[in-house]
Amino acid sequence: MLSGFGLLCGAGRRSGTVTVINSIVRGNGSSLGTTISLARRLPGVFAAVAGLTVLSYLMSGLLMEIAIGRPSSTAAIGFIFFPIASLIVAGIGYVVGLVARPFLLRRGERDRVDSAKLRRNSVLTIIVFAIPAGIAGAMHMVRVERHNEPRLISNTGAFEVHAYPSKDYSKEAAPALGIRSTQIWHFNAVEPPQTTWLDREFAANVVDGRVLELKAGSTVLASYDLRSYSYITEVDALPIRSSRGDDFLAVLVHLRATSYRSMLLIYDDHFNPVYEQLLERCGLTGYMAATSEREGVLVVDLCGPVIIDTNPYP
Repeated sequence: MLSGFGLLCGAGRRSGTVTVINSIVRGNGSSLGTTISLARRLPGVFAAVAGLTVLSYLMSGLLMEIAIGRPSSTAAIGFIFFPIASLIVAGIGYVVGLVARPFLLRRGERDRVDSAKLRRNSVLTIIVFAIPAGIAGAMHMVRVERHNEPRLISNTGAFEVHAYPSKDYSKEAAPALGIRSTQIWHFNAVEPPQTTWLDREFAANVVDGRVLELKAGSTVLASYDLRSYSYITEVDALPIRSSRGDDFLAVLVHLRATSYRSMLLIYDDHFNPVYEQLLERCGLTGYMAATSEREGVLVVDLCGPVIIDTNPYP
């Protein structure tokens, strides 16, 4: 930020001691310009640049998040909190300006400057910092949204996936579905239930609201970091078995309600992840079930059915 203040110092640059020259027009004693103390104004300029730069970054990001259409339920608080935070940063900028002033202005030099030039250079300095900060805030939200686009992340199990197929697996055709998933973690639950799979008991645990752990006692069997997406609200699980006897555990992680996203994870019998997919969720929840017609076929319906066939290719 200090480099930007060369504009300000340029308003009163002289060789040696600054002398305020009041030019007289036609001998009537009127001054051509008004001068003010740069030393007195400099901390205020630091404060304005710091506060407005931070405010530009925060507000542009908030407005972009609202424009995208998936804002947090607490996003409106930003219109109150962000200006307050910017005022705090402005106060810090003022203190920095007081500390930096002796280093930027040598004693007896550059003290009196033309007020119009100082205002102009102050505005230019603010623009130099605030506009790029605003663009950076908006682009950050664009990158976040791209990262949260529904997509298949990995499929090391080479499963066959059919997105939004016929109504054979829709909610209206529920009799075709056999075992439904069970909830193994909820943010309102006092203690998550113990789940048994392949004669092993484990429980789901969420660290810092965004890291999912499947634990057997103190041993972490599997961990998945969702900090780059959103916080976790609910976790469902469903054991499935392929036609050749391979066991898998499907885990459906519902993220923040207004994110309209859920993460589908499938683990093998050693709790190694073999399938990861970020799904769009139209409502608050959906369902996950295995078909009763064919082994190893998983149905997930959050915004239209998605079929994952864990059976090996012929």
